[in-house]
Amino acid sequence: MNGTVLLVLRKDSPLEIAAATVAGLEERGLIVHRVLLGAPGQGGPIRFLHALVGEGEQDRLRAALDEHKPDVAVAFDQASAAALVEERDRRLADGGSPMLETATPVVAVVTDLLP
Repeated sequence: MNGTVLLVLRKDSPLEIAAATVAGLEERGLIVHRVLLGAPGQGGPIRFLHALVGEGEQDRLRAALDEHKPDVAVAFDQASAAALVEERDRRLADGGSPMLETATPVVAVVTDLLP
């Protein structure tokens, strides 16, 4: 199986879960790229991308999406997932982008939502 995955990590991402995710994806033959955003605990349910991750992180996220053109993006916290969705939707509203010809799926593995 060929494909490209972009993992969006934060400094407080659950490393054991991220490592297991990477191992499983690579075992299936997927190419995994990583981008590190924001400080621990930063973010939350805010509407605007720059408020979620900060302008420097926003630029880093956009650069990673442009460079790797992922088939799917994976986030390990709410703020990163929201930032990916916001950026994907912004690009679609702008009439497409080099990132995608169709919407890139965003998968969230968010452990702090577990009961």
